Amino acid sequence: MSHATTGTSYKCIFTLYINHVNSFNVCDVFAFAKANLLLLHLYSNEAEA
Repeated sequence: MSHATTGTSYKCIFTLYINHVNSFNVCDVFAFAKANLLLLHLYSNEAEA
């Protein structure tokens, strides 16, 4: 997967998240953030390999 595609999908996910943030409770927000940080970490490790 190219970095451009990854960046676009993250923007889409983040935009959807912002649009629906009021439907999340605090625990959901933290879980969402942690999941995205994990994915970002995996993508960066992939890029370095």
